Amino acid sequence: MTDTLPPFDHFTSIAPVGIAAQVEKLATWHAVHGRPVFTVNHPREIDALRAEIPPWVVPVEAPFTRAFGRDYLPLHALMAGMLAAARADASRYLFTNSDIMVRTAEDAAAILTAPADLAFASRLDVKSDGTALQPYTDGFDVFAFTPSALGVLERDDLALGMPWWDYMVPLFAIVAGHTVRRVDGAAFPHVVHAQRWSKVAYQDIGLGCLKDIAPDLMEGAEVTGATITSFARFTNDILNSDAAGGGDGADAAAVTGGLREDIRRGIRNIFHAEAAGAGGYRPVRTLLSAEGAAAGVSVAAKSPATFERTAAGWRLSRNGAPYGGAGEIVAPVDRGGRYRVTMSFAAVGKRLNVKVAGERFSLTGPQTVSWSVFAPHERLTIALDPAEDARGTATLTALTLTRITAG
Repeated sequence: MTDTLPPFDHFTSIAPVGIAAQVEKLATWHAVHGRPVFTVNHPREIDALRAEIPPWVVPVEAPFTRAFGRDYLPLHALMAGMLAAARADASRYLFTNSDIMVRTAEDAAAILTAPADLAFASRLDVKSDGTALQPYTDGFDVFAFTPSALGVLERDDLALGMPWWDYMVPLFAIVAGHTVRRVDGAAFPHVVHAQRWSKVAYQDIGLGCLKDIAPDLMEGAEVTGATITSFARFTNDILNSDAAGGGDGADAAAVTGGLREDIRRGIRNIFHAEAAGAGGYRPVRTLLSAEGAAAGVSVAAKSPATFERTAAGWRLSRNGAPYGGAGEIVAPVDRGGRYRVTMSFAAVGKRLNVKVAGERFSLTGPQTVSWSVFAPHERLTIALDPAEDARGTATLTALTLTRITAG
């Protein structure tokens, strides 16, 4: 495999507890690329690691000051370790969290050869027996840097094991003008476990990140806990958007420029929404109902699937169509706005997969669901996929869109 890849080195940071389990996950990477895996750690952790790691795992010492009572590895120390250990001709620096696996050599190649200065991906959560649950969309676990983009790690306020770092690495790259590309996270399995990072510094770290991204937009503004939460939700939306995934096929530099504008627009909207409060500007549009579709809204299905209006609502039938978005709803929106999408389903087979603006989730029965999304384009696409079998169906009775902030 390595003969077809750019020169690269693979880095991680193995926690000094549960070492064998982490090595087991990293072995899936070593099996497909055959390269050493460097683990960057504080010197005091190295002896414990050496006692349990195989020869292909190579410790790299990176001294740093302890924070929050533990050896959370700061990003600047990670970068120093990467630069110290990497081969001189490396054109990609691959970093993976130590509990992330890879399925195939092709999946590893996808992130190492992505046409961007920084490629990043989330993960596919699985049970301990390997049963797939769903792609994780609240953070990122795999990164491939070109040498020019590695400088975004020059941070002493962000650290592995603490919140925000995985959001901010691609966000800082966008703001700095580097091209970015999100890669399909379903290629990287991860056994689910309880979140382990401390929530003590969540607000403080988030505030610092917000100040760094757009200090001019914050002048005179009151920053509350709700502001930080909105910033986290917005960051998640934009990094999971179709644009960040290269879905529109646009030139990478143009996409980065558009995302940079969207970041500033979105942050401005966060403060607009805070000022507006509950009585702010929130017009509601009914996109689909039993009476039909609103003007400008398109409803389509991949043949032989059908998506038709009936007396009970809009019925989607797979009819043997391949998996992967059997039905699609596209609605015009204001680019850069934040919207609340509300959908009511009167009938669902065994499972209905839903994707909207990068968010993915599954339904297993009739219900009404509502969530907020950021709109990076002038259109919002909702993909529906009955996943029980070739005859899967679902009936949508209502779809509304509430504008929370303007574009």
